Amino acid sequence: MNNEHTVLVCPRNDEESLQIIKIAKELRIPMIVSEQGHGAVLENEKDLIESIKLVDSAASAVAIVEIPGVEVEQELQKAGFEVHIIDHHRYNDLDRLNDQSSLEQFLDLYEIDDDELKDAGFDLVLIRAVAAVDRGFLWELQKIGLSDEDQKRAIQYIKELAYELGRKERKQEEKAARKAWEGRREQGGFLIIESEDDDMDIRDAVSYFIFDEYGKPTPAIIKQGNRKLYVQETDKAKDLIGKYKGFLFGGGGCWGMLSPRDGRLAEIDELIEILHK
Repeated sequence: MNNEHTVLVCPRNDEESLQIIKIAKELRIPMIVSEQGHGAVLENEKDLIESIKLVDSAASAVAIVEIPGVEVEQELQKAGFEVHIIDHHRYNDLDRLNDQSSLEQFLDLYEIDDDELKDAGFDLVLIRAVAAVDRGFLWELQKIGLSDEDQKRAIQYIKELAYELGRKERKQEEKAARKAWEGRREQGGFLIIESEDDDMDIRDAVSYFIFDEYGKPTPAIIKQGNRKLYVQETDKAKDLIGKYKGFLFGGGGCWGMLSPRDGRLAEIDELIEILHK
């Protein structure tokens, strides 16, 4: 791959993508930062070919981070670009699950080694932690052998990335998540956490509460008003995407769906029935 003329297209919508952007900026990698949030699709990147050429008029390749869009990818190829997909999710029928996190794939694709990261001022432990958490959440910090002290450092660093993103103000999210967490219940072997607010994301903060309380992967169903629904830590995630569409994350062991305001999310009783089949 000709790294010099490969333009990176990356959203700024979660901790891992923000970390990728920070590394790319320090290493002066040609880049387009997408302003799309979760659920980003390539069709919504306006005038993408022109934007790539503006970043690098000699661009011959593009590396796209977690913005799916098969038709646009084909258009880029027809325009003469080599297209590299960096992803580890499944979206409806588009399967891009990968054992590596997107951060790890990015580092491999651009052949960025530990020495380059250190020279650019990055803490290797924290980079590994961001990749691990995105690959399989906080329990992965234990699996990669971080000490208790490094786990605390990593968790604090990842929270700081979340604060930097500023999505709906992280502290407001944590407050809403705490309220939902206090009303949690158990049903069918799952923790059930529900909020009434359509617009306030709670899943990420709730997952930290689960980690603090249980310290191990714990099956959970998280419902955010009538907008978002997640099932975490299940071996039936592919069954759910087969019935409801949506997307897979967390190495394929977690499922989620988004619903329009006038749409309908799956009922929790209905989900649990499927999960127990």
